[in-house]
Amino acid sequence: PRIEQRRELQYDLESSKTLRNHAQSVLLKAYATARKQAAAETEMELRAFPSRCPWELNDLLEDE
Repeated sequence: PRIEQRRELQYDLESSKTLRNHAQSVLLKAYATARKQAAAETEMELRAFPSRCPWELNDLLEDE
C-alpha cells in the first residue's frame, strides 16, 4: 500500500505545480521543526544537524 500511495502522490505532484510548491514548503518547515526537536532531545547543539534539509521531495517519494 505505501508504494501505491507514493506513486499516486508523485502523480498528483507532477500534475499540479501548486501542490508541488506546497509540499516543498511543508517539507522545509517540517525539517526545520524536526531539527530543533532533535537538538533538544539529544542535547546536541543545533549546528550538529544540517541547516538545510538533506533530502529532496523526490527522494522521499521514491520506492524503498
